[in-house]
Amino acid sequence: MVKQSLQSRSASPVIATSSLVLVFILQVIMAMPDVSSQSQLKEVAVSTNRFALDLHKVLSKKNAGNMFCSPLSLQVALAMASVGAGDNTKSYNEIKALLRFPDDKSKMLSSYSLLSDALTNSKDVLKMANRIYIDQKFKVKPEYLETTKKYFKSDAQAVDLLQNAAAAGAVINSWVEQQTNNKIKDLIPQGALTPETVMVLINAIHFKGDWKKAFEKEMTMKEKFYLDESKTVDVDMMHITNDYNFFHDEKLKAKFLEMPYKGDEFSMIFVLPDSKTGLAELEAAITSESFDLTKKIEGLQNSGPVKVIVSLPKFEMEQTHDTLVDTLKELGVEEIFSDKANFSNIDPNGRIKVSKIIQKAFVAVDEKGTEAAAATAQIIRKKRSLIEEKEFLAEHPFMFLIASRVSCISLFVGRYLPDSNGEHDSDSVPRDEL
Repeated sequence: MVKQSLQSRSASPVIATSSLVLVFILQVIMAMPDVSSQSQLKEVAVSTNRFALDLHKVLSKKNAGNMFCSPLSLQVALAMASVGAGDNTKSYNEIKALLRFPDDKSKMLSSYSLLSDALTNSKDVLKMANRIYIDQKFKVKPEYLETTKKYFKSDAQAVDLLQNAAAAGAVINSWVEQQTNNKIKDLIPQGALTPETVMVLINAIHFKGDWKKAFEKEMTMKEKFYLDESKTVDVDMMHITNDYNFFHDEKLKAKFLEMPYKGDEFSMIFVLPDSKTGLAELEAAITSESFDLTKKIEGLQNSGPVKVIVSLPKFEMEQTHDTLVDTLKELGVEEIFSDKANFSNIDPNGRIKVSKIIQKAFVAVDEKGTEAAAATAQIIRKKRSLIEEKEFLAEHPFMFLIASRVSCISLFVGRYLPDSNGEHDSDSVPRDEL
């Protein structure tokens, strides 16, 4: 326990530990923002993609079926928290190691500033917002708020966490709903905020866009999706034949397909193992330290388009990741959650630590790119032409990510592995209602 109570809160000698809550909100509705090609962003891409795979590796063990998250959202909020950690302390260095910060802290800050500028230029496609909620009686170093505002474009708002944590949670949830077009509701659950909570850091990302080439709804029908060599579930399978970047990786025994969104700035990349039961082996290979996701994305984007016959399930996922403290501990970030946490650049009295991390994620994929309505129709496959065509038949579990076509930064990662009851979440809300 920390040996000092908050003087501004109570004159009682009772020992108190204040808490800092990091919250990451994510909603995706397929396609993305404009990212600069500057060299610093390329460096951010390498570190972000490595962190994405590290995170996927741990979360995939915790989630047996479908999984979806935003490594970038978590990364940005952790970077904001690191600004408050004491320089060259274990609290800072653990985050630095995980997120692969450069040794020069000013370079790290300028890189995130470039990233923030790039991601907020196309607000009609992607919106990213950072905000810090602070208890009205808790004193934060002005330098911390100035730095996060300058480099992360975050603003700060005072709330009454001491006397009315429930009302403060409602204020935060309301802001989250506004940032995600009312799609993410009740992010902060009852009881998550307590009188000991003094700060809540939030990163919110909302992404929406259409395929460059839309699927035809008339070609969508119920088909079998293999969970293993014999067990299947019925899914709404979409079909299209078009020119896409595509290659087969003999070493990984998997096919890579890139489907761009309108504007050609962002794309969704699908990675399909050759074997119906090959997802676990594929994930192990891709999340290994030797795998370079950035180079793989660059290679795919430079491969040149070929005609591909694509069969892809229509799906929707919503997940709340509320055990990210344990996840980050497994990835080597521990001190910020303990009474040894050093956030001296926020509170020189050393009275705060991170108590909880939450991320809520939503993604929907359909014929337009964002719709998730059910459709059943007779499918008539096109005859093969004389031109050589590749086939990408996603009829068994696969990985996917959304990436910038300029910087090769992966913003969202996931896998599609519906359960045996067929709960793949495709029969849901029409796009016009999203």
